[in-house]
Amino acid sequence: MKKITALVLSVSFLFGTAPLAFAQDHVQAYWPLHDEYNAALSSGDADRIIQAVKAIEALYAQPQNKSQRSAVTWGQQKCAQLYEQNGDFVNAKAYYEKFLENVTWLNNYGENYADSIKTTKAILNHLSLAPQVYVEAEYPADVPHFGAKHEPANGVFFGTCDPFTPDETAFLLYVEYFSQTVEMFSYLLPEDKSIPVEIAWNVPENLESLERVASGESDSYMIENLKFIASDGRPVLLRFAAEANCWDIPEDAENRIYFIETFQKAFRRVSDFARQYAPNAAMLFSPNDISNWNTSAREFYPGDEYVDWIGLSMYDNLDPNATFAPGDGVDAFYCRGLFDNPLVKVREVIETVSANKPILISECGFAYNDPAGNQTEEHAVRKLKEFYSYITMVYPQVKGVMYFNKDMEKDFSLTGNAVLGEAYRQAVAQNVALQSSVTGSTRGYTRFSTINESLDSLNLSVYASYPTQEPVSVSYTIDGGHIPSEEALPFRARVDVGSLTPGKHTLGVAISCANTYETFFYDFYVGKNGFVSTVPFENDIAVTVNGERVKFDARPQIIDDRTLVPLRAIFEALGAQVNWNADTKTVTAERQETQVSLTIGSNALFVNGEQKTLDVPAQIIQDRTLVPVRAIAESFRCNVDWDGERQLVTVTEN
Repeated sequence: MKKITALVLSVSFLFGTAPLAFAQDHVQAYWPLHDEYNAALSSGDADRIIQAVKAIEALYAQPQNKSQRSAVTWGQQKCAQLYEQNGDFVNAKAYYEKFLENVTWLNNYGENYADSIKTTKAILNHLSLAPQVYVEAEYPADVPHFGAKHEPANGVFFGTCDPFTPDETAFLLYVEYFSQTVEMFSYLLPEDKSIPVEIAWNVPENLESLERVASGESDSYMIENLKFIASDGRPVLLRFAAEANCWDIPEDAENRIYFIETFQKAFRRVSDFARQYAPNAAMLFSPNDISNWNTSAREFYPGDEYVDWIGLSMYDNLDPNATFAPGDGVDAFYCRGLFDNPLVKVREVIETVSANKPILISECGFAYNDPAGNQTEEHAVRKLKEFYSYITMVYPQVKGVMYFNKDMEKDFSLTGNAVLGEAYRQAVAQNVALQSSVTGSTRGYTRFSTINESLDSLNLSVYASYPTQEPVSVSYTIDGGHIPSEEALPFRARVDVGSLTPGKHTLGVAISCANTYETFFYDFYVGKNGFVSTVPFENDIAVTVNGERVKFDARPQIIDDRTLVPLRAIFEALGAQVNWNADTKTVTAERQETQVSLTIGSNALFVNGEQKTLDVPAQIIQDRTLVPVRAIAESFRCNVDWDGERQLVTVTEN
């Protein structure tokens, strides 16, 4: 490890400054270690400093009191900063975690280190977004579905406030609360009323405005607009009073609490009226990605019963050329300099506000020129590509992304910069989870560690980001043999599943950046019929419908000599429209003049109301609903054949 002569510490506590009153808390063996640590600091030798800290850690592996805890705490912070500065992010993370544990202990026992805790958590937020390998999937197993109003069944809708590509599947409209109506801007709304519209109902950013809404003073105005939304009929995500977590919030506790409570009352009032007057409007709670220093977005949350979606405003408009130092927790908190990572900006809201709601990136932008002229086109392009490549991989809860295609204080406009606009086109086209039409797509991304699906090819990507300007390198192997891949993010590689022999294989992924080296290995299994799973399996069953192989998101099973297959895939292959009742666990499918319904766990099958008996009931296996393929296909008047030697079910229409 190289020598470092200048270090940046967010908190200074040198062992030589420990109060003499605590001398009796230290054993005799401590003082030579204490002196060596100070000498190491003076030398600036990173290796020597780290070894000195480790020696004190070994002495106080189980510290007994505050002074002993202090003896290890600040040295651990120093080690974390040194590792981070040298590009060893694995060890940096480990030492920041040690430091956080101990400084939290000290904070709880009479010291005030709240800012150190906050900034360290921010640094760890960047270092803990671990590298991950993903694979494109027809039925992405990692994507949750919350059942929220207007939540797409498949895929992620995307759009802008000023349409930029013909493929956009959503629209963002701004309306000023009190002074404007939704109807004033109806001419801007898409002709296709199936396209979801986010209406940003902006409130003047002050307490008085919130009080007017909370008190009912604006009820007539609110109801008028909600009635228009209802009459228009299109799916609406209603974003009221966005970004309140970064308004001018009072610092004293009493007024601060009153401000937050007034926001909540106002939001709840709008939500209650929206439910009454505009059933086609889903309520969107949308904070800013960065809260005020002593505020969290969670504090403003009005409650699950008043919120359908969680939103987030997220911009990247800081100076990319600033030389912020590693270990700077303030920069990590604000995602500046080396910590400029758009993915991390999403993390706090997803992890702290609500885990049971879909996420909408309510607005985002990547500035290519700020008022000071510091922003570069290259930086904006790089961050836009990083965000649109990874947002749906890393955070499958995200179900919509809206871009702020305007120029204001910063230049975000896609229309105003040809290079940024082209980068946007390429990024949204590359991300297979983004809907290319209103009907959407079933495609998405699954962590390779959980793949369990029939695939023609393994289309691999890797998320890997570190707080450094050093490049990231990714390489792939299968069974030790090198696989060609793209050098630019998301480091894509393609492997033809048909080229892999049936049986066990090993995927290796090596990631390097600066002095960080991480390697991941995944055992996976390939079946004769193209099924890929990281879990060993015995059955290798394929199903064809009219000669086309059906792709499943779970392996078919043979139970009591009957073949069961994933429900949705077989119904869709047969051209049937499927409806699922979660309360009764009943599935209903319609095709032409035939309606079929069955209930999980029941042997009863109803075809146009006539009851038949199943040899094996539909059942849930490994979180997937499986149904007997022969009974289903024959209910739709199809022929079914079984080839035991080839493990093949053939379904053909009469």
